[in-house]
Order: sequence, then C-alpha cells, then structure tokens
Amino acid sequence: PTPGSCKFTLDPPTQSIAATGGNGAITITTGPDCTWTAMPAVSWITITAGATGQGTGTVSFTAAANNGAARSATIQVGSSTATITQPAVSCSYAIAPSSQAIAAGGGTGSVTVTAGASCAWTATNEAPWISITSGASGTGNGTVSFSVSPNTGAARSATVTIAGTPFTVTQAAGCSFSIAPASQSIVAGGGTGTVAVTAASGCAWNATSTVNWLTITSATSGSGNGSITFSAAANTGPARTGGLSISGQTVTVSQEGVSCSFAIAPASQNVAVAGGTGSVAVTTGGTCPWTAASNALWITVTSSASGTGNGSVAFAVPPNLGAGRSGTITVAGQTFTVTQEGLAACSFTIAPTSQNIGAAGGSGTVMVTATGTGCNWMASSNADWLSITAGSPGTGNGAVTFNAGANGSGGSRSGTLTVAGQTFTVNQSTP
Repeated sequence: PTPGSCKFTLDPPTQSIAATGGNGAITITTGPDCTWTAMPAVSWITITAGATGQGTGTVSFTAAANNGAARSATIQVGSSTATITQPAVSCSYAIAPSSQAIAAGGGTGSVTVTAGASCAWTATNEAPWISITSGASGTGNGTVSFSVSPNTGAARSATVTIAGTPFTVTQAAGCSFSIAPASQSIVAGGGTGTVAVTAASGCAWNATSTVNWLTITSATSGSGNGSITFSAAANTGPARTGGLSISGQTVTVSQEGVSCSFAIAPASQNVAVAGGTGSVAVTTGGTCPWTAASNALWITVTSSASGTGNGSVAFAVPPNLGAGRSGTITVAGQTFTVTQEGLAACSFTIAPTSQNIGAAGGSGTVMVTATGTGCNWMASSNADWLSITAGSPGTGNGAVTFNAGANGSGGSRSGTLTVAGQTFTVNQSTP
C-alpha cells in the first residue's frame, strides 16, 4: 500500500513518566504491509527498541529524569502521535548534623547533604567568621566543608543555609590563658625551668624570650594545654631578672649574681733602679671577671688587662733616674704595690775651678768627678763669649771642653760656666 493509505493507531495515546525518569512502551496497530518509523520530538526521550517496523508492533522508549518544570513531548509514527508527559521534579533534602560547636581557637567542620540524584542545592553563609571551603553547591548527595576563625570576643553563633535547611554554628568565647608558675629563680651557674600553659581546646599560644640569656628549648607554640621548657645561661655578673612572654602572660625569671672572691700573689714587688718587668697571679672562680689597671704613670700593664677566672697580669717599669718611688696596680679589686730603688745621692767636684785666657781667646778643659752610681750632670755657659764644645751632658766622671772668643771689649773680662752644678770661672785679659 502507498504510505498515505496506511493508518496507524498508537496505544496508549498518552502516558506519564515519573519525574525521576523511566521507561515506557507504545503499541502500534496498522496493516500488515504498512512500514513505519517512531520519531521522538525531544532529546529527553530515547527510543530503545522498535524504532522501525512493519505491521503491528511495539515501540519502547526511555524518558530522562526531569530536573525542572513539568514537561510533555510526542513520539510520532506516520501521521499519528503519542504524548509523553513528565511532572516537575520533587526534591527533599536532609542535612546531618544540624549544628556544630567550634572551640574559641577556631577550627573546621563538615555537613552531609542527602538529596535525590537530580536534586540541586547550594550552601550560603553571611557570617564573616565562617568560610565555606568546599561544597558550595552540588546535585544529589554531597558534603559541605567550612572553617571558623578564632574568636577573640564573646561567644557567638551564626547560620549556614545548606540545601534550604539552616545549619547552626556556635563558638565559645575568646581564648584566655594562664601560666604556672608565674615566676622562677635560677642559680648563678645557670639551669632550666618549665612553665605549664592552660588554655581551652583550640586556643593557640606562642612563647618568646625577652632577654638573650633565656632560651626556649621546647616548641615555642602550641594549642590548648601544654608546657614550655627554657634554659638560663650562667650569670657572670650581678643578680638579674628576665622574662618569658606567653600569649600576653609574663613569666618572671630571676637569677642570682655570681659570688666571686679574688686573691693575688704576690701582693708586692721590688724593681731595680734600672727598671724591669713582673707579673701577678690572679686566683678566682671560673666565671668571675676581673680587670687590671695601673695607678702610676711609670708602671705599664703589658698583658691581661682583663680576664675571667684564674689568670696572670704582666707589667713593666722603666729605669728610675730620681729618688726611690712606689706605685700600685689594682688587680681584681686588690692592690698590688710596686717599689723601685732611686739613684744613690750624687755629689760632684770640678778641677780646676777657674782658668785665665789671653785676649785673643782660646779653649780649656774642666774635669768632673762624681760620687755615686749613675750620677747624671750637665754643663752650660753663662756668658755669650763662652761656649761648651764637648762633654755635656755626662754621667759619672767626665771632662768638659769649652772655647773663649777674642776679647774686643777694650778691657779685661770674666765669665762663668756651670758644670755639674759647680761654678767654673774664666778670666780674659785686656787686648
């Protein structure tokens, strides 16, 4: 038969498929020689069997799940159609848990969403201290994760809306901390200590030292209850106080001063008139500091002007050209005395004590005799026409030579030399 002469009856002419989707079938009744093709008008209907046939037959199809409003479409065979209707999706949602308490120190949490496979949902939050970290939207079952910032104020709560259902987040009041003990004493030689920290779960804390002689030897931070350990270095000076700061709380650490005593040996030394060197031994505790300083210009500390524990101070003394003398060095707070012999008393004689020189001028010699060891002397002229030509200065016995200029004064004259403190007279005749 020609296509136009074939009639097709579709049964049922109308059928409904659930919103979640499903299968259906249509019986086609027609003449035995009539061929046909089943064509759905929309993509959400799929022919699964009997897409083509001849004579009476059956068309099987599947309707996809509906995620939106109610809808309908047709399957056409020849000039006949069968209508497929599908209601809107009907979703229900459940969350678990419905609330969660977070510690004052902040933390994280999660919520499980249970929903139909095609049911879409979202998670929204308006509290700035709550952040949705994953699962802000989804379809079907899922999980929403969130984080909560530390609370520094009063207790608080807020609501996160998940799949249209309120989820309540509560948080305890801000963190407070206590420490024990609040103070500790350490011996001068150094040592260690421990401080217990008490805080609510989730409350983070940190610890720092306020002085360089206190060192935190354990972890410097923690959360909730915990403890820190510290060490104090040996104290080589007076008593001192330092501290540890633990999340706004202060631990006071006091340390005894070092108790030092000092001894020196010897307590004094004699140095020869020619000068020399010496040393002083210092005996004290291993951590005790000391210094050495000369109190006399003629005594020089040549090594170990400072030290810690046992040590030795060296000094030097120059020759003494005068009377005997005494000076001190302060070593580790102790007085060390240095004495030095002086030169023996010196006396001098000269010979001759005078000399005559002709008017034309000339030279002469004065002998110096010294009594005593290391006796120094000088010679000088007291007249402009007399000059010292050799021998000055001198030590011990010696000779001084001089020169007298020609006499142009018109008469005789007389002048003197001072030699080793003695007066030598020069007489010059008239020209």
